Amino acid sequence: MAQEHFERAIVRSSYRVWIAFDATLDSGAFVAGLYSVTGNTVRYAYSVTGSPHVVELALGTALVDGATASIAWASVPIVGNGNVSGTISATAPATPRATTAGRATPSLVHAGMYGRDLDWNGDLVETPSGDLALIAGLDNVRGALDRQAGSGHVLWRPNYSPRLDQYTDSTGSILPAGRNALDRSLVQDDRVKAVSSTLDVDENTGQRTISTDVTLIGDEPLPLPRAGRFGAPSGGSGGSSGGPPTGPAGGDLGGYYPNPSVRRIWGATVPASPNAGDVGKALVVSGAGALTYALLSGLPDPQGVKYVLISDDGETWTQRQLTMDDILPGFAVSSFARASGGLTVQIGTAIATPAFTAAYTSTPDDEAGSVVLTDSDGHSGDVTTTPTTFASAYSFTKTANNAYVIFTLTAKKGDVTATRTLTISWLPYVFWGVAGATVNASQILALTSSALASSRARTYQLAAGTGEYCWYCYPASYGQANVTIGGFEGGVEAPQTVSVTQNGVAQNYYAIRSVNPNLGEGTSPLTFVWS
Repeated sequence: MAQEHFERAIVRSSYRVWIAFDATLDSGAFVAGLYSVTGNTVRYAYSVTGSPHVVELALGTALVDGATASIAWASVPIVGNGNVSGTISATAPATPRATTAGRATPSLVHAGMYGRDLDWNGDLVETPSGDLALIAGLDNVRGALDRQAGSGHVLWRPNYSPRLDQYTDSTGSILPAGRNALDRSLVQDDRVKAVSSTLDVDENTGQRTISTDVTLIGDEPLPLPRAGRFGAPSGGSGGSSGGPPTGPAGGDLGGYYPNPSVRRIWGATVPASPNAGDVGKALVVSGAGALTYALLSGLPDPQGVKYVLISDDGETWTQRQLTMDDILPGFAVSSFARASGGLTVQIGTAIATPAFTAAYTSTPDDEAGSVVLTDSDGHSGDVTTTPTTFASAYSFTKTANNAYVIFTLTAKKGDVTATRTLTISWLPYVFWGVAGATVNASQILALTSSALASSRARTYQLAAGTGEYCWYCYPASYGQANVTIGGFEGGVEAPQTVSVTQNGVAQNYYAIRSVNPNLGEGTSPLTFVWS
């Protein structure tokens, strides 16, 4: 009954055996007493990092090379599936995968020159007592260079590997590049003095082989046991990297390399393969760490409409129709205005430290320099500490007609910078009304109607009394005007030039009166249109 949960046993070394199941093992599965090996003792049962379905058995004595051992387990707890029991046979390799047998003891000189490290021969090597074995001297540097020659791309150390796998099944024309890459890679090792690689071609099979001779510091020769093989016939040897990975897969994968299967997604078990009854369903989260196939319901009709998911806290999500606000930047200056006073003032007016108010779609950053007020006169001020109510530290006065200052508010939030501007303009007055046959500066300023104006264009109505004329006065810099009175062109005298002083600024004005007096007397006022 329990045998159905078993996949295979793997002899990792003379003292280590893996048993891999197709389901996750419970924490109680890693107890030595649950396992037995014929003619041997099980000292420990370990979990394997990244492989929750694998148990590693540490044996008391070494397995005999080439011999078959019977391995049994009883009442091993499986997550969610009760306990399992079973037996399997495992054969130790004729040549141990990882052993220290036959290795010469390095001299103290070689050990000092070429270093000491943990022994690796496809796996960490163990001593007969179960300790991790060490390697030193020439054997250490030989193993290090041999692994480097056959390594694949190492993300955090891109210059480490020669990447000979790139030249598998390559033509002879580019193989010298592979040989040069191997030489450049190995010579980076501080223990290497020189590297010489040769490219040989088997005339019968067409297989090409790179053989490497290394000269170490101390002029010690070291031929590498690994040869890079390229251009092998179909079904033949691959590159020098040792082929695809083998053994049980770990993490969210199950089964064995080179063809593992996806068993979990971020630790959540994937349900069995979907069948005909699952058509139209999606893989959804059904609970904490749980996945299932389910029909999606409650979604809005997508016909012609696009929807977005919105969350304020990152946990609760709602659906609504996509709007332009979702596409535009999420931060902006929504308003920027003077706190008091208008945006047009009379020429000669002094504006001392004008105050402003502002609003934003969300709060800007509070770091210094995040909210800045600048103006076209070249001033700048940091208003980050009071981003919604602030004032310029400067005063402004303009005496030229239509002069202006542009104020710019720049605010930042994260990677988004938003700006908004306003302009304060200085304008002269224009005047209109009725008076005698001539006017001077005082009489112009005393006309009944006036307005700040940026040009001579104006429309108004007037009716003159007995002996009165209709007048229109504006800065001479605005140029000669055309006029219609009651819909008829003309009807005015040539302009008189009069110097007018207003708000401390003197300039010439054109004073223009109607040809005839008494216009509109006793009737409706006449309409004057100046352009």
